[in-house]
Amino acid sequence: MRNDQIRERPANRTPVIIITHEFYPRKSGIAIYVQEMAKSIQEKGYEVTVWAPSASKVNKRHFPYTVRTLPVSFSFGFMFPFAFVYYLIRHRKEISRSILFLPEPGFIHSMIYLQLLPLIQPAKLVVALHGSEIYSFASFLHRRLLFRRFLQNADRIAVVSRFTRNLLDSFFPNFHGKTVVTANALRTDLPRDLSEPEKDPNSKIILTVARIYPRKGQIYVLEALGKLPLKERMETVYWIVGPANRKHYLKRLVTYAKNHSINIKIFGEVNEEELSQIYRQADIFAMTSVPYKRSIEGFGLSYLEASSFGLPVVGFRFGGVNEAVKDGETGLLCDQRDTDALAKNFHKLLKNKGLRDLIGRHGISWAKQNSWPANANALLRNL
Repeated sequence: MRNDQIRERPANRTPVIIITHEFYPRKSGIAIYVQEMAKSIQEKGYEVTVWAPSASKVNKRHFPYTVRTLPVSFSFGFMFPFAFVYYLIRHRKEISRSILFLPEPGFIHSMIYLQLLPLIQPAKLVVALHGSEIYSFASFLHRRLLFRRFLQNADRIAVVSRFTRNLLDSFFPNFHGKTVVTANALRTDLPRDLSEPEKDPNSKIILTVARIYPRKGQIYVLEALGKLPLKERMETVYWIVGPANRKHYLKRLVTYAKNHSINIKIFGEVNEEELSQIYRQADIFAMTSVPYKRSIEGFGLSYLEASSFGLPVVGFRFGGVNEAVKDGETGLLCDQRDTDALAKNFHKLLKNKGLRDLIGRHGISWAKQNSWPANANALLRNL
């Protein structure tokens, strides 16, 4: 075993408590971020405990760190804050001896109010921001003031992209010195040693892996496909993988595809092995995220995953997408909602296998640039 593979296990490391609403069995980008960061922090020699809402599946899965279930559900209601406050007060001594890491917006929202009570005082406070929550906290004066105070009390602020860091600076300046970028990296539980599936040489598959939700922009993929020549359209199938958060939006997608003679297949949620096979079967990956209400794309882990499977990526220039996709090298980007340009990018890739393969090869190397161990180092350095 090489020296750099040996786990560092110093005895004097401060324990780390991670409190999160986004966790297994959820498959969101934030849930993956939490699981991978917890694993890498544990491997650095810290004693990590994840506090997450109760779910029966959590107890059936092995984690390399301790998982403690909170007395709240994933779909919390009005009583959630009270149960959470009571639990924190009961364990305040444990928190006072630990680094408290809050990696997602749900519990941060509670903590900006709880900071008004001097009961919860962690040894160190670390927070991770993904993008959309910055708009949310900045939208109302009282939240803005409370969140600014919360950031002042934080010892480290992690952001998932340079875009998110700039967004934070624009609303809440003067925290640059304690901010680090911990960009999403490839998840470690996605199988990559599966056999290569057979592909239909007469059909091309365009794939989106994302929850079926207006911000993910599946409708713009369909609008662009509807502008392709009929023959090219009929030789293309659009695969959508992900949970349907908005049923009316799913119905809109299916209706549009039917009215414009677009072949479409909806998978819903799939497990990791099924997802790996789907990536291997696809020819092009597309995720055309757009701003929606106060929600933005801070990075976009699916772009990196698709690149790691050698897929050329198509999308919009928006948010942190430019940091997940290298325009012209690992994918083709165009302006938001420009479905004419989007259709041209699809046409260019559908008709040119050599270009797809070239961009795909670049993507495989590009996807390996970020790592969770490096993120863990940046997050906890000198704390």
